[in-house]
Amino acid sequence: MRLTVLGSLLAVTTLIGTQMAGVGPFGKFASDSTDCLLSMGFAERIESSQFDAQELEQDQAISQSKNKTNNEKGTTMVAVHVFNEKGDLIGPVSMPKVVKTLTEWKKQLTEDQFTITRQSGTEARFCGTLLDNKLEGVYSCVCCGLPLFSSNAKFDSGTGWPSFFQPIATENVSEKIDRSHRMVRTEISCARCDAHLGHVFNDGPAPTGMRHCLNSESLQFTEKDDLSTLADPVLKTQDSSDANPKHPASEKASESTHGK
Repeated sequence: MRLTVLGSLLAVTTLIGTQMAGVGPFGKFASDSTDCLLSMGFAERIESSQFDAQELEQDQAISQSKNKTNNEKGTTMVAVHVFNEKGDLIGPVSMPKVVKTLTEWKKQLTEDQFTITRQSGTEARFCGTLLDNKLEGVYSCVCCGLPLFSSNAKFDSGTGWPSFFQPIATENVSEKIDRSHRMVRTEISCARCDAHLGHVFNDGPAPTGMRHCLNSESLQFTEKDDLSTLADPVLKTQDSSDANPKHPASEKASESTHGK
């Protein structure tokens, strides 16, 4: 009887230890490419279990905010860089922020995309679909389509997540302090819809010395020959002639920057 109890305790202890060892501050450290399940820290798992109860409350708050804004005939605006129909990046262009309820985001996104972008989750290390992407083009927000990073700035950081030394335009990525997991980090989000992208660190390569560490599930990729398909619909409803042209994102990286 005593051996049976000890055996059961050992099995439970081993299971818990395995689970704890597999979850770190940046997510699960997958041992191989087949072990690529979405992972969150324990604090995020607890929050996730309470999500259904919080979702209704947050949705109601967002709806009330929308109604208040509409009643006041005002809209929160952001100045960002977007693509035109020629496939050139222009801006900054003033446009409304994209605001949706959590229920609306859940209908639009896959489960993994929603967990990462709207609940600040983290995908498994070395498992992102865009980690090894070597094609030239642009990485946009999976939630609202705002262009965020160019392949010109992508480099192999060895961390297991897609990394870039700078955004396609500083206005398109917002930053805030993240104190989760008993650490102090800088979280980066989409400036237009507040989608969680990842974190930025000051251990990157030249010319910026920064490493923007991202989740593949937060991004969608468009090849350089198809950049005209990223033409922002907002440009069709406003005169963008005053927008200052910016360098085409398809321009080849200079020799001084690090390769992917």
